[in-house]
Amino acid sequence: MTSMIRIKVVVMVSMIACMACALAKDRPLFVGIVDRCKGDVAAAEKTFVDNVIETGNVPFVIPRTTDTNAVDALLARADILIFQGSAFSPSSRKPPHGKTIEDVKQWDVNRIAFEKLVMSRAVPRRIPVVGICRGINVINTFFGGTYTNEDYSATNRAICHMQHKVSKKPGWQPHHEITIDRKSRLYSVFGEDKAMVNSFHRTGPGIVAPGFRVVARAPDGVIEAIEGDIYPAFAFQFHPETMARHDKRFLNLFRHLLELTGARSDGGRRR
Repeated sequence: MTSMIRIKVVVMVSMIACMACALAKDRPLFVGIVDRCKGDVAAAEKTFVDNVIETGNVPFVIPRTTDTNAVDALLARADILIFQGSAFSPSSRKPPHGKTIEDVKQWDVNRIAFEKLVMSRAVPRRIPVVGICRGINVINTFFGGTYTNEDYSATNRAICHMQHKVSKKPGWQPHHEITIDRKSRLYSVFGEDKAMVNSFHRTGPGIVAPGFRVVARAPDGVIEAIEGDIYPAFAFQFHPETMARHDKRFLNLFRHLLELTGARSDGGRRR
C-alpha cells in the first residue's frame, strides 16, 4: 500500500468515526427508570416518563428481579439510570390501608436489595446514575455514605421538609429556598445560585460518600443535592420531576441529565 493510499484510508476512517459520533450525539438517550417496587406492578412515576419523553429521550422501566442476567441485558440498553423517590427507611413510613409495618419492612428490604443489585451491575459499566428523593440515599449509601435518622418532617423545625404537613398547596409548588454551589454542574445547567424547590422527605444524606460533594443546601443546612467527582452521578433531595411542567428550568435539568452527572465530558454512554 502506497503512502498516498494509507493517507486516504486514515482520512476515510476518521470521517466515518466523526459521522458515527455525530449520529450518536443526535440520537435519544435510553433512560432506565428503576422500578419503585410498589405492589405487583413494575412502575415508573408518570412525571418521570413525561419529562424524559418531552426532552426527546426514551424511558423504559427496569423491573424488580433477582435475575442478574436480566438486569445486565436491560443495562446494556441504558445510557443513564434514574432511581425514583419514596421513603428510604421502614421506620419513616406509615403502612398503607390493609397493610402492617411488617409488610412495609419487607417491601423496603426487597426494594433496597433490588436497588443495590442494579447499582452493583451498573457501576462496573460506568453507567451514569441520577437519584431523586429516596434515590439520593440509594446512591450515597452505595458509595459509602450514610443517611440520617433525624426527622426532617417535624413540624416544629425551622423548615418542615414534608410540605403537605404545613401547607395545602399542590406538590409542584415550591416550599423553601436552596443555595447552589457556583462551582457545581448543577449551577452550570440551572444557571442560578438560588432556587425555590418543593420538599417531601423525612430523612436525607448524613455523611456524604467519598468522591461526592454537596452542591445545594436548604437554609437549615439540609443537603438538597450531591454530585460525583469520580463516578458519573448526581442526586436531588427535592422533586424536579413534579415542578418541571410548571417551571421550564426544572424540565431543563432532564434535558441535561448527562451533563449533570458529568458523563458528557467522558463522552457519555451514547452508542
